[in-house]
Amino acid sequence: IFESDTPFGHVAKRFFEPVTSPGGDGGGQFGTNEKLHKWRNNTFKLIPRCVNAPFVVKRAVGEVPTLLGNKIQLLYYGPPSGDYFETDCNISSSRIAQYTIGLAIDRASVVIADLAFLLQGGVPAELPESLIGTVRIEHIVMRDATALDLSGSTSAP
Repeated sequence: IFESDTPFGHVAKRFFEPVTSPGGDGGGQFGTNEKLHKWRNNTFKLIPRCVNAPFVVKRAVGEVPTLLGNKIQLLYYGPPSGDYFETDCNISSSRIAQYTIGLAIDRASVVIADLAFLLQGGVPAELPESLIGTVRIEHIVMRDATALDLSGSTSAP
C-alpha cells in the first residue's frame, strides 16, 4: 500500500512512518516528530457505534466520525523496521470520554460496540478516504471494569 499511487497510499505512507511520538530526535522523512504527531492527530479518525447499550449510552457515544487525536491523548509507536504500528489511546485524558465511560459502567450491563478506523484525507489527492480496519467488541461487561493504578508503584503484595 505504501508504494501504490492511490489516495490511501499517499496518506498511509506518511501516517505509518516509523517515528515514535512524542519527542525523539526529530527527523523522519516528513519532518520533526512533533509536526508528524500533530498531523497524525488531525488524520486518525474513529467512527464509533454502540450496537447493544442503553439509549443514554448510545446517545453519549453517537455515531459521528471523530478525529480522535483532537479529543483524547494519542501516542504513536513504530519501530524503524516498520514491522508494526501502535496507537495508544488515553481515555482518561478527556473529561468527556471519562464521563461517557462512566455512563456505560453505571447504566449498561453488557455492551457491544463497533469501531471503524480510517485516515482522513486533507487534499483532493488523498480522497476518497479508506478504512484502515474495523472491529466489533462484544460482551463488554462494564461492571467488571477496574481502575488502573498508574501511580507507578510496584510494591509486592
